[in-house]
Amino acid sequence: MNTHSAVSWLVLLSLVLIANAQNATAAIPSVPELKVGWQAGPTERGTLTLVYSCLITVFACTWTVLHLNVPGLYDGPWTKALRKAKWMAITVLFPEFILSKAICDLRLALNDLREFDMVLKEEYNDDFKWTVSSSSRNTKHTWSWKVSYGPRPSGTYHTTQYWTPTHSYFANMGGLLYPQQYGLVRDNSPRYHALTGAKLSHRFCWGSDHPLQGLVLDKQDIEDKSKADWLLKSLAVLQITWLILTVLVRGVTGLPVTQLEIATLAFSIFAIATYAANWWKPKDVSQPTRLQALSSGSAKPNAFDRTQEFMLRLRAPAKAADMAQRIRDTGRVQNDVVWIEGNMPFIFSIMAVSALVFGGLHCLAWNFEFPSRAELILWRTASLTSAILPVISLASSLALNYVATTYTDRVLISSLMRKLKPLDPFPADSGIVYTASRLIILVLLFTCLRAVPERVYENTPWTRFLPNIS
Repeated sequence: MNTHSAVSWLVLLSLVLIANAQNATAAIPSVPELKVGWQAGPTERGTLTLVYSCLITVFACTWTVLHLNVPGLYDGPWTKALRKAKWMAITVLFPEFILSKAICDLRLALNDLREFDMVLKEEYNDDFKWTVSSSSRNTKHTWSWKVSYGPRPSGTYHTTQYWTPTHSYFANMGGLLYPQQYGLVRDNSPRYHALTGAKLSHRFCWGSDHPLQGLVLDKQDIEDKSKADWLLKSLAVLQITWLILTVLVRGVTGLPVTQLEIATLAFSIFAIATYAANWWKPKDVSQPTRLQALSSGSAKPNAFDRTQEFMLRLRAPAKAADMAQRIRDTGRVQNDVVWIEGNMPFIFSIMAVSALVFGGLHCLAWNFEFPSRAELILWRTASLTSAILPVISLASSLALNYVATTYTDRVLISSLMRKLKPLDPFPADSGIVYTASRLIILVLLFTCLRAVPERVYENTPWTRFLPNIS
């Protein structure tokens, strides 16, 4: 067994021992509560009703929080459906990544909005406009772009379009495609590239014709393309609120809840936070908007891209960092593209904190009744692992980065790095252990239902919280 695998197993074994020690010191009830298996209902809470309610809530969370990027121009329905299914599975396994990405996408959209405002003021003197004339009559209509941070005014003969956070989102999702001047693809149509926020910033220089010239695209037009079903989201929020209230009331009244309800509660809390972060982001846009202007531009010297593909960053950090040194042309923005900048990107810190919260919520079931002692230890170990392993990985990376950038003794640093060389694959190994812990939790959610405390199926006493009118 190599060194880095031994380190991963050592961490996992330590967590098992900690969970076992905590279990040994926990108070053991003198009279164990009667456990039951399948309950049919319908006079009381049945097993099928409980499972159905939790699964519907989890599905609502995963379906409605996903705001995938705009698909490619020639992507078929099967490609889109499989991509959606893949990201739903990722949401179930790693909801903290979806939340962290949503926060970083919001941060990137607002930053690109500010940079585009600077470009309009510094390079166009806040006078980015074009005129459309009528050939039959002496009529002219002037259009222009400005950045909007709030309510917008109106004009009579001049239409001012306002670039909003929704526009920034739409551009970074690959929603705007501009044709390349040279190069044809199928059916003699031009090759299209995504007009991302990086190409609208001061780091990119356009020729005489800017690709936004001639574009008429209001915020309502993007929202019309978006399939954000507010009825579905409202129903999901109501379902989530009902579950949270049920768990709270049962906890206050001393009625037990299941591990499945605790896990669903964790999903629900993260879903609400993700809803808030994706408030302005369009959802399920099926086709990008093709611009008409044949524009040409190039990145300025030392220009860079703030975004990287997250999976590429995990697999090959050096390659991902090298690709981010330039603003690249792409026909479709990958769904895992996120703001990653510097040696310790902001998204890693958010993921560590959110993983700690998500795993900590599962630890609420620390002293729950389990069908067997083995399942109890597995639950505690998996919950602890999913909670603290990302924090350990982040802390070790911060420590190594501090040592490498603070100390000037090159000989000492080189010697230390050689000794730590066997730990290079630790992030990948920790990712495998982390994924395994999540899978263990998902399996235990359903296996634990075969023997639960009898009072789990007692109806929630809502009437106890109603006002007494006499």
